[in-house]
Amino acid sequence: SSVASVVNFDISGPYISVINFIYDLENDAELSFNVDNIVMQGTSSVSDTKATFSVSGVNIVTSEK
Repeated sequence: SSVASVVNFDISGPYISVINFIYDLENDAELSFNVDNIVMQGTSSVSDTKATFSVSGVNIVTSEK
């Protein structure tokens, strides 16, 4: 069976890598989920930027035993 869920992510890295990753997720027409509640800490002058976000509408397949 399959259950629609919300999955929370914490990512970190160089500023440009973090924003490019989130941008790519938000703009990928083939993905069937939504990216919500994006919070970023850090600026382009900081070497380590942190971001958290939620992905809703993720189908998680569970196996039945």
